[in-house]
Amino acid sequence: MKKIQVIIFFLACIVITNANANPIPVPPPMIGVSEIGFDSGGKWLIELGYMNIYDSYNDVDSIFICSSTGRAKIKNLNFTNYAGVMMVSNDSLLTNLDINPAGDSIQIEYYYFNEKQVYVPLVFGNYRNATLRCPKTEQSIASYFVFDSKNTHNFSSKSSNVYSIDKSPTFGIENDSTGMCGTLNGKIYDLDGQLLTNSFYNFSTHGLFNFQPFSDGSYSVRAFSLKNKISQIYYSKGYNISLPYESF
Repeated sequence: MKKIQVIIFFLACIVITNANANPIPVPPPMIGVSEIGFDSGGKWLIELGYMNIYDSYNDVDSIFICSSTGRAKIKNLNFTNYAGVMMVSNDSLLTNLDINPAGDSIQIEYYYFNEKQVYVPLVFGNYRNATLRCPKTEQSIASYFVFDSKNTHNFSSKSSNVYSIDKSPTFGIENDSTGMCGTLNGKIYDLDGQLLTNSFYNFSTHGLFNFQPFSDGSYSVRAFSLKNKISQIYYSKGYNISLPYESF
């Protein structure tokens, strides 16, 4: 019996040693455009969001703002928490960067342990493949992916981000959905053309909040302000995994 105990203890030591030698890798940070707007003269202002900045701020050694016509490095990085936002203008850059208020493509490029990382590009206005119009002077384009310093367990992927026209800009403050949405109403039919009544399913797709049809098959849901062609939606019941469903 003593021999068995010794072997078990020895194996446990090996497991603990290996765990210490191979710690779980820390995910790379996410740094992207949280909000962008223009004044009446076309001067731009970007709220840069960051998440997964752990204790070692110096691991992110540089951040670049890229437009369709150039690329410029941020002078000083100001990470104050695990997640949050920082304001960036032309004065924050080593060289001037032109961003066309009528339409452009904005890409955030950064280096983490000398490895290049990029965030989801923001394409708007008259630039090719844009899904957003250009914002008016009193508006902005904002991200619904919240770089939230109060939520240290946000495991959303950057592919789940939604950019929307925002009629209530919140530069310097973490975003919410105020001013970013309209309302979409309609009815849902099944594959046989029958009205989907008394459904227990929740529906979702990119650019819409989750919703559930009313008992008569109609629905009303908040929709982000963007050009969004819905080709399919997803449905789920309780904690079941979402499955693809036909378009409506």
